[in-house]
Amino acid sequence: MRDLRTIFLINESEATNNDLDIAYDSLMDGNDTDVHLHILNLLKQELTQIESKIETDSFLRFCSISSEVSFREIKRDILEERLTFSNPFKFNDPMDPILKVWIKVHKSLACDRHNKKFFKMVLNAMKNLRICCVADHSKLSYNEPLMWSHYANSHKGIAIKYKINEDVLNQYNDENQLLRIRPVAYRDSKPLTDSITLDNAFFAKGQCWNYEAEHRLIYFTTQSSDIKEVDDKTGKFKRKDYLPLSGFEIEGVYLGAEIEPKKQKEICEITEGKRIPTFKMRYDSYDITKLVADELF
Repeated sequence: MRDLRTIFLINESEATNNDLDIAYDSLMDGNDTDVHLHILNLLKQELTQIESKIETDSFLRFCSISSEVSFREIKRDILEERLTFSNPFKFNDPMDPILKVWIKVHKSLACDRHNKKFFKMVLNAMKNLRICCVADHSKLSYNEPLMWSHYANSHKGIAIKYKINEDVLNQYNDENQLLRIRPVAYRDSKPLTDSITLDNAFFAKGQCWNYEAEHRLIYFTTQSSDIKEVDDKTGKFKRKDYLPLSGFEIEGVYLGAEIEPKKQKEICEITEGKRIPTFKMRYDSYDITKLVADELF
């Protein structure tokens, strides 16, 4: 796996990519359109080298349904068997993913205006990337209180159990797009050096996050139109912060212990109609640090 220095630093790279050379030449010529196109191609080629690693085929996605928008979209995810991917620039951890931080650092340190602009355009091209974080069901049970507290709106949300395998991933692997999944590697320390490999730049986090038992799905497209929508306020196209992808089988739905009755009723109407096993979480009568899942149907 190539490291970030080799991929992005043309003056230090041991083996530059043809798209990197052309992107820099176009940058000098002031052709921003070509720069953007070749950076997208560069990212696609490098991300393609990352191999998926699936240790299990059952994953839990913890969801907040606190707003009307999020609740509506989660219901559609269940109804249409979708998995929604998020904009990594909006993650709650500003140090995640590492690649984003590395590029921002190099942009701030660049003395030459062309290099500074290049890293700015790499950050812009990264906006064609979307990430979905799920928990390994075999290592993290649905009764993990921290996950319910942190990612399911203090037990008012839900958890959706998905089946994810190579056949599902291959729906989104072609010349214009890719989809990969790998387990997150938790590190005691992670120096921000140029020798970080691309897989570590996306799939490494601090040891403090290891309770999540996270697997990460990364989706990337060279076609910006795939992730754009019309802004209701301006009438102009903008990138979507959330991108739903279909074709992900749902094996079960778990309702938080504190979910609102009205929302529970609406979700159950969908899951019962689709014959999806549905469970309601409750606090263990003998140990309030644990949760129990009662099957509703």
